[in-house]
Amino acid sequence: MKKLSLFTLIIISAFTLRAQDNSKSIAEATNFAVPSSPAFLLLDVNPTKVNKPGFARDFKFDWVFQGEGLAPNIAIEAQPIWLLFYDKTSLKNYQDQDWLPRTLSTLSVSLGTVEQENVSSLAFAFKINLYREADPIMDNAYINKIAPVFSDKNLELRIASLEAKKERTGALDQSEQSEYGLLILNRNTLDEKERERIKEAQKQYIKDNWNATLVDIGYGRSYNYNNANFNNLDFISSGSGLWINACKGFGRRTLISGLLKYTDVARKEQYMGGINFRYGSSKVNFFAECVYENIPGEESKRVDRYTLAYGGDYRIQQNIALQFGVRTEYNKDFNLNQLRPVVNLNYILNKD
Repeated sequence: MKKLSLFTLIIISAFTLRAQDNSKSIAEATNFAVPSSPAFLLLDVNPTKVNKPGFARDFKFDWVFQGEGLAPNIAIEAQPIWLLFYDKTSLKNYQDQDWLPRTLSTLSVSLGTVEQENVSSLAFAFKINLYREADPIMDNAYINKIAPVFSDKNLELRIASLEAKKERTGALDQSEQSEYGLLILNRNTLDEKERERIKEAQKQYIKDNWNATLVDIGYGRSYNYNNANFNNLDFISSGSGLWINACKGFGRRTLISGLLKYTDVARKEQYMGGINFRYGSSKVNFFAECVYENIPGEESKRVDRYTLAYGGDYRIQQNIALQFGVRTEYNKDFNLNQLRPVVNLNYILNKD
């Protein structure tokens, strides 16, 4: 009876450990898109003014290339609450939480720096997801799909039996040691197939939900300074910004996003609203957007400005995405004032 109980305990432990390993894959399926850094949204250096909402449950690195060249336009982003309290815990611990703790787990903190026309800008920003139509960590159908599957329970029982004997007697005889080695080899083969199955299920989930409905809000602070002497930074101005960003999918290939943003830099208020239309898939999609801004002009007058942008996203790998676009800015008479190509490289760090 004790022997049977020991076997049972070992089998349960194996299931538990593998389920915890799968929890990381489940969380990674949240990355329907690799979103731009909130700090870059505040500094307005992304290929799009209207970002696609979303969050990545890991550390992320952004590098923006603009028309001026390879300036140090870099941002880093992380989700501190998720990484501290949920990243290494069980799925049940997350699922048992109320709406507020689960929502707080999506909090993103980012820091970014941009150099434009001999003036550098530094920003830090916070973003949180208020609503997500698809959450793989709460999707029991998806969790069951990638749950551990043992195609040969007799194999697991025999491994457990040999391990229990080795622990009890201190060693296995030669034939048992050979058998144990072959059993482990067979299990490793099954594990490799298991990892491939989970990876394919994860890709399919992202593909099916890339245009799921999301709602984000964000806030940040920015600082402009003269970088002629790094040892003695000359701060020119500072400001803050607040925005709400939402998107909704239509069918399997269409996504419409909207953004409202308010900024106050050096006591000069700016208002922005825009809509972005995307068509494609999680792998590659193309966008067109229209943005209206009301900004400070000369002699305390307000000026209307319009931006039309075109471009796309290309997901090079699961954790690497390339965003590219051309932004054209027009005055109230719709005369072209500026044309600016922008490329943003997003990289989600893989800690495992």
